[in-house]
Amino acid sequence: MTWNIPDIQPLSGGRLARMNLDSIHILTDQGAIQFDIPAPQTARIAFTPLGAPEHLTWSLNGEPQVPPAAIATQDGNVLRLQTDHDLTVAVSLAPLAITVARGDGSVVVGDTLGFGRAPDGTLAWQSPLAADEIIYGGGLRTGRLDKRRRRLTLWNTDPLPDHDDATDAMYQSVPLVIGLRADGQAYGMFFDGNWKGLLDIGATETETLSFLTSGPDLVVYLFAGPTLADVLAQYTALTGRMPPVARWTLGNQQSRWSYMSADDMRGIAHQFREHQIPCDVLYADIDHMRGFRDFTWDPDRFPDPAGLLRDLRDLGMRLVPIVDPGVKADPDWEVYRAGLERGYYVRNPDGTTFLGYVWPGLTAWPDFTRSEVREWWGQLHQGHIEAGVGGIWDDMNEPTQADMMAPPGVTVPYGMSLPDDAQHGPLDHPIPHAAFHNAYATEMVRATAN
Repeated sequence: MTWNIPDIQPLSGGRLARMNLDSIHILTDQGAIQFDIPAPQTARIAFTPLGAPEHLTWSLNGEPQVPPAAIATQDGNVLRLQTDHDLTVAVSLAPLAITVARGDGSVVVGDTLGFGRAPDGTLAWQSPLAADEIIYGGGLRTGRLDKRRRRLTLWNTDPLPDHDDATDAMYQSVPLVIGLRADGQAYGMFFDGNWKGLLDIGATETETLSFLTSGPDLVVYLFAGPTLADVLAQYTALTGRMPPVARWTLGNQQSRWSYMSADDMRGIAHQFREHQIPCDVLYADIDHMRGFRDFTWDPDRFPDPAGLLRDLRDLGMRLVPIVDPGVKADPDWEVYRAGLERGYYVRNPDGTTFLGYVWPGLTAWPDFTRSEVREWWGQLHQGHIEAGVGGIWDDMNEPTQADMMAPPGVTVPYGMSLPDDAQHGPLDHPIPHAAFHNAYATEMVRATAN
């Protein structure tokens, strides 16, 4: 998929469809745009093309917020949605332009180029960049913190080794950008969607930020700041915040591929103590499992996991085992069989279970869009918890396929994921993997935490 920024055509002018007390709806020749102020210092702008399905999101996990009182007004060609003290969203209908300003009149985003389309139908958002503006964000990335002049692909990927400044997509994609201007004021933009996307942060057009999505709609939240801390508080109020972490998680931790036996791990732990090297955690990679089956321990190399965990705890260390989402397609294994009988795995378009390859060989992947699957997955951790593990290391949940254990003749390109047309969700309302890909890891973690 190649996206050419100069080819984006902005939407033509719109006309007022309706104004509620707290929202504005306008129509264009290509669809509807809705403007809301769902929380203090936060504006939501959503473009829904004609015929687009219902918006899908797995990002809004914050505590419910009370929207501030807002008033919508019209003055000729300009519509305004305004709160008493916090925020004003002004929409010029012809030509279509959007300005978001703080209560003191300072501009958050002004004279935006707005929504547009590329020739292939891809939806886009474009807004101006000040010459002195620094941009942070994009999720896990290499290179400088300032992402100005970068193009960032938003597609969770197991990248090739030897990352450098030219590495693009990696394990995590966060469609959040935070701008910091020379006057010290900050703002944020969060593009709420999990389809493949691209952020062009002045790389193609030096004074323009462009966001493109392969999804059927485009929803952006604007955070007014005005400080960096304020932007993060406004963003996490929407998406959710981490609970406090245990104190031991802040200590030195040792992770490698791989420790092959319980005796190896005991020996490493004792050497740390003998050499007075601080260490609070050891990680057990995939070789602790029985044939790469999740939630198991190899009976020969790790015959007494609870005993190993006690021994490490006596040395002041915790053990964290890895859990991958790939479930070995072994009809004699109760975990695989239970998921298969209940229809809990990602499906092919014809409704059959999708099978691919990763560490266990032939593999199925749980469908974490569904609450019952997340509950089942969470319960599978009970044995680890009872044995006394310190935590769980969720891995390979971009999700990723690999051919290390595949039969001869099967080749999987490095970093390959599940097919875009693989299906999640209920049979009568399937969700393509392309719509869920960037949220797969988040929902796996949510299942594990529950």
